[in-house]
Amino acid sequence: MDDRYATPFYTVFSGPHWLTSGVEIHANTIQTLLNRDYLVAVPEWTRVASMFAAAAVTTAIAAAAPGQMVAIWMLLETLAI
Repeated sequence: MDDRYATPFYTVFSGPHWLTSGVEIHANTIQTLLNRDYLVAVPEWTRVASMFAAAAVTTAIAAAAPGQMVAIWMLLETLAI
């Protein structure tokens, strides 16, 4: 048996070479607990500001780019959500 698992660090690649070993997963878990370095929720205003910033950048690119480029950018923006 192989002690390797899929983690968010290597989701783009496939194959056993890109899987994280179980001992590394356990070590990172213990380190997070000892350092108390937990994930925390982002304040609501930060999420709203980020969405407005993304919309502003998209609008600026759409206004400056030719029509075909706008379609490609909108497709990429939609896929990113």
